[in-house]
Amino acid sequence: LLAEIDPLPIADNTADVIVSNCVVNLSTQKQAVFNEAYRVLKPGGRVAISDMVLFKELPPELKNDLSLICGCMGSAAPIVELRKVMMQAGFESISITEKKGFGEIVKGWAPGKGIEKYCTSAWITATKPLNSAAKGASVASLDTATPGFDRASEGGEGCGPGG
Repeated sequence: LLAEIDPLPIADNTADVIVSNCVVNLSTQKQAVFNEAYRVLKPGGRVAISDMVLFKELPPELKNDLSLICGCMGSAAPIVELRKVMMQAGFESISITEKKGFGEIVKGWAPGKGIEKYCTSAWITATKPLNSAAKGASVASLDTATPGFDRASEGGEGCGPGG
């Protein structure tokens, strides 16, 4: 199904999996996006997302940079905020894991702007509880391929440089 991410044209509790590749960051209503995902997933259903995330809030000059917004970085959510939004929607087993080595790629997308100090690409997964009235706790995973650079989001902390 190809559709807008908010609202989804699908009935409640009908999808097993929602897959998204770098579009959640474009929404200014991330809570609505995850609320919709939760609504359409069957209990036990899951989201599997690849998207841009922030280690920390962007300074205004980067947040308002149109080239970074168009490049999916200027409107990305901080990891801490994204985790909170997903938990508020009702998801459990939330994992936000930086893709190893992505800092150099991000740096190349905006040379000289220092965006790699704030932004990276991550794997984002979560599950709708079998008892969909339950609110879940988040978990973290660790990509150890490049220790000291790639870190998973854990307990509300950011991942990546300075996180």
